[in-house]
Amino acid sequence: MKKFKRYSALFLAMLLMLSMVGCGGGSTEDPGAGGEDGEPIKIRVNSAFKSATLMETANGIAASEFVDAVAERTNGEYEIQLFMDSQLGGSTDQVIGGMQTGAFEMCTKAVGDFGEFTDAFMPFNFPYLFSSAEVVQAVIDGPVGERIREECIEDTGIRILAFTELGFRHITNSKHPIKTPEDMQGLKIRTMNDPYQIAAMEALGASVTPMAYSELFTALQTKVIDAQENPCQNIWTEKFFEVQDYMTTTKHSYTIQMVGISEAYFQSLPEDVQQILLEEGRNMELRNREELERIDNEQLEELKKVMEVYEPTDEELAQFREVASTSWGEAAEAMGEEYYNLLLSEVEKAEAALAE
Repeated sequence: MKKFKRYSALFLAMLLMLSMVGCGGGSTEDPGAGGEDGEPIKIRVNSAFKSATLMETANGIAASEFVDAVAERTNGEYEIQLFMDSQLGGSTDQVIGGMQTGAFEMCTKAVGDFGEFTDAFMPFNFPYLFSSAEVVQAVIDGPVGERIREECIEDTGIRILAFTELGFRHITNSKHPIKTPEDMQGLKIRTMNDPYQIAAMEALGASVTPMAYSELFTALQTKVIDAQENPCQNIWTEKFFEVQDYMTTTKHSYTIQMVGISEAYFQSLPEDVQQILLEEGRNMELRNREELERIDNEQLEELKKVMEVYEPTDEELAQFREVASTSWGEAAEAMGEEYYNLLLSEVEKAEAALAE
């Protein structure tokens, strides 16, 4: 199934690239052919970053510094170009296919969008597994993170340069306050197109409609759906509060975005440039972490001014966890016992270290 999806992504990306060339909207030139006449070699990044709010987000700030650092460390020979607002294609088909055809060399994408293409990101598919950002980061920086990176290359041809974080996800809706799992019954909610995220919301009683992120605001505005779930950063910068009245800080999962580069393109680069990209990718991760807590807290306070925000107690969150975690079984089976046990072991190890 996933092999079929990869071929589908490649076909759709070829159509997209042909349409771009036909309209004068893109180029299929090999970016590695640049560098002549003193011109920098351009590395194109297809990104869902919003150009208008780039510097209001932790991952946007970190990505901007990554762009500057690569230019500086390569003495201007390489230039990272951010194509924001998903202008080179917003769906995961288009992102993966575009990397395969060379329509662009890099991407930023939420890992939850890759569920149809790879099981690499399974560790992030367990609702209420992570109690804090520090636990997530410890898992990313350990053997689980290494395994994710390896499987992503194998399944999609994309090398992860950085995991950037958007924080815990929360539920907003236009119907009523959500204080208990029972309040989720029958709510029409959008999630990313990932079977395990869908299963978690269905376990809570919601009616799930997966759709592309770029379509979400309109779907909420036209009442095609009642609710959505995203981190504070997305709720604030996308102005979902204009079409949603209620928010509950459910913290049901943690949003990870990957900054990836085509493995084939990466291997074509000089070794010194590869090393710069790897080192600055790690710096991007760390910079993102530095900014995230501050920005997340600030945006939550702003949202409280324009929405009715309910913050459940630990006991109330435990009720959500009890219901939503019934979806763990399917994800655990897909991971396999050995990998699942490794994940739980790393989470327990991180929790113990934080408790010291």
